[in-house]
Amino acid sequence: MFDRYAYPVSNEVFMLWDDDPTGWAPQNHCCEPNTGFDGLNVIALRNISKGEELTLDYANLLDETAQPFECRCGAANCRGLVTGTPNNSVNKREKQNKVFNGR
Repeated sequence: MFDRYAYPVSNEVFMLWDDDPTGWAPQNHCCEPNTGFDGLNVIALRNISKGEELTLDYANLLDETAQPFECRCGAANCRGLVTGTPNNSVNKREKQNKVFNGR
């Protein structure tokens, strides 16, 4: 559906950004990311050095309908291919968030 920088919030809602990079910067993929999503919040998964690029594991955002793509992130444990799984469906994540957040 989207070629780049569209993060799924639900089956019908995606976060998109303007092509003007003056107010934001996209996060690139890494198989060993230093950030992740907690709802709509981006959280640090480990200590991040000043000036270090912020990265996400795109596989955590993709379900089985997503087109796999080659990974060249350079991480020690790079998977070589970024693929989605049924466990990453937006509906499943919504249900997990409701249980996790007590809703």
